[in-house]
Amino acid sequence: MKKSIFILLAGLVSFAAMSQEGDKKIAKNDPKIVSWASGVEVNRDADVTYGRPFYAVGVADTGNLVCVSLGNGGNALVTFDRPIINGPGADFAVFENAFAETFMELAFVEVSSDGVHFFRFPAVSTATEDSKQPSDYYNLAGNTDYHYGTGFDLDDLEDNADLDKNNIRLVRIVDVVSGQDKDSKGNVIYDPVTPGYSAGFDLSGVCVINAGKPYLIADMENLLSQENAYELPSAENFDEVAADNSKHKNYVSNGLLFPGVVEPTYSMAIGWGLSNITNPATASATSVSGTGWDNNYYAAADTCGVDGSGKVYLQGYYSSYNSEEHMVVEKADGKEFTPEGVYVAQSMSSFIYESEQEDLWFKVVAEGLDNTGAAVKTAELYLRDARQGGVGNRSDWRWLDLSSFGTVSKIKFSLQTNDAAYYIPMYLCLDNFVYQNDATQSALTVNNAAEGITVYPVPAKDYVTVGFDFDRADVYLTDVYGRTINSVNGAVNNVRFDNLSAGVYFVKVVSANKTVTKKIIVR
Repeated sequence: MKKSIFILLAGLVSFAAMSQEGDKKIAKNDPKIVSWASGVEVNRDADVTYGRPFYAVGVADTGNLVCVSLGNGGNALVTFDRPIINGPGADFAVFENAFAETFMELAFVEVSSDGVHFFRFPAVSTATEDSKQPSDYYNLAGNTDYHYGTGFDLDDLEDNADLDKNNIRLVRIVDVVSGQDKDSKGNVIYDPVTPGYSAGFDLSGVCVINAGKPYLIADMENLLSQENAYELPSAENFDEVAADNSKHKNYVSNGLLFPGVVEPTYSMAIGWGLSNITNPATASATSVSGTGWDNNYYAAADTCGVDGSGKVYLQGYYSSYNSEEHMVVEKADGKEFTPEGVYVAQSMSSFIYESEQEDLWFKVVAEGLDNTGAAVKTAELYLRDARQGGVGNRSDWRWLDLSSFGTVSKIKFSLQTNDAAYYIPMYLCLDNFVYQNDATQSALTVNNAAEGITVYPVPAKDYVTVGFDFDRADVYLTDVYGRTINSVNGAVNNVRFDNLSAGVYFVKVVSANKTVTKKIIVR
């Protein structure tokens, strides 16, 4: 009996230590925050309508009303302008709009480095149906009021070959269904449930604390100067004329080229054009290119671009009967690049949107091409799928992951459907194309290069080597308690620490005008 009590007490003490150490409250204005979510895709029950996905993009609202409700069991997929890396303390934080600490709507948090394999933080709940306090929850988002976010430390996840903790690209937030879902120890989780249009976890933002080198994002802003307008490639605005007399309008954003084409045989626009129109019922669209098109050049999404109402996005017309290359993306300088992904949405211009075929599916397919024009990788995403277990009409922006492509010369998009009656014309909306700064750098080099320090190998065994960009620096190796294990003063560019035991350490490099600290793990 005494032994059982001792084990129980030890478990409670262990949980208390975990709560204090792992669930760090991060204020919205914490100076450690380096970035906020750049895109959010929400999957929720149709009965829940409060908020729009872009409400959770950028800095969390200073109040508690600007958020998006996930609904019971709903989820949000969050992307960023840079990778999250494993550093000291909390690596990122999730913000919910709780009016008070006792008004908790909780969520599981998962991360992925490849867009395929997701890993859930080991959540623990000691709450009961009658007693629910913030201290009862560990590794569950939403256990604090709206002034703070719940911090998550990547060290809490077990090592796995499919998870690169120094290249976390996606965070998925999954609403906890109170009284049904269980924590990592099999305990039922209880949280207050608010029925109706705002049920479930209310996401107001996700911040990055430990980050790698920022990606490049082609977001289409500043390409269209007029509001409630669209632009198609036409004789009035083409950039060049090809040998076959086709006219090209090259839209360039942050180094990426999105060509629009006026097809010579039928004088019709294919490929990409610009728009910031959402709802034709209230819009009086203006053509800025003199094409004579009406106001049908708009998105089926609830917003214009990913970042909110009125934001510019690309809309592309795809025709399988046209031999002119269209709906492609490439570097403006002709060099290769490494894509991360892009947001896509349906277009109301596509006749496929109006189809009532019961088993209808409609998908976008992306092909990564090498410098010979051969396809090396393919990714696809269903924008509509009414088959059993599938999705019906999807009107939000959705993330198309392209990170598996590696380095490519060009990406070519196409549209496919099983509804022959509505096969032509078909349109696609595109926004926030994300790609790596330098395709030749590995994830580890990218992450460390942002701070001018490189630590390798990662994870380490027996030794680590520390390289840095500074002319001279003092280098310190400390344990998790802050005790100095070893140090080298006045080192020039490179230091090696040998004979290390397994554990977590911190390397601090102090130069004349900068101090950088990196966490390392020795196996």
